[in-house]
Amino acid sequence: MLSDSAVHVAFIESIVSERRERVVQCRHCSDFFAKHISRQRAHFVKCFAYLCFQRTLNHVNSITRKIESKLEDIKSIFNSFASEKQKQLDQMMIQIIYCDEQSLSMFQNS
Repeated sequence: MLSDSAVHVAFIESIVSERRERVVQCRHCSDFFAKHISRQRAHFVKCFAYLCFQRTLNHVNSITRKIESKLEDIKSIFNSFASEKQKQLDQMMIQIIYCDEQSLSMFQNS
């Protein structure tokens, strides 16, 4: 599991002045959340910007492994679609998972 300090480093803390409520902002995608370590960890599983950042550093941790596993599941589902749908889905998904200069076609034969 990712340590609390590693999670806290990935967020910027601020106080909402109207309610004096502490919130945090993800440094990777700029989303805001109530300050709570469990919510912050749960956010990482959904944050593709975090995954991309970790990939550039070649870091592997429990969260990046969980995200990679979900991506593999998604890829296997997409591989079952017809060829023309695959091309359309490639175009739609490229914005979601692009984070390095590698070819991103999810349907290329290896």
